[in-house]
Amino acid sequence: MVVCRSGLGTLNHTLLTLEALAVRGLRAAGLVIGSWPHDADEVELDNKEYLSRLAVPLLGCLPERASLLSSDNFRASAPEWLAIRSS
Repeated sequence: MVVCRSGLGTLNHTLLTLEALAVRGLRAAGLVIGSWPHDADEVELDNKEYLSRLAVPLLGCLPERASLLSSDNFRASAPEWLAIRSS
């Protein structure tokens, strides 16, 4: 899984990361935007749209400040944010 930023520069960084993984014979299971702002701007919305069209699936976005949640609250909320199966 590759965790991406939402803002300017993330497309270049994400594509280079995916390329580096591919060169090493590794496949990314998906992309996650690591801190999605409450009020996303045009660049962030464009980036999310672009990332959603890549061959590697965009699994979701963690809302900004999610890292401040307790581990129990984070785990309980994660299925709302991410397109992953819970176990």
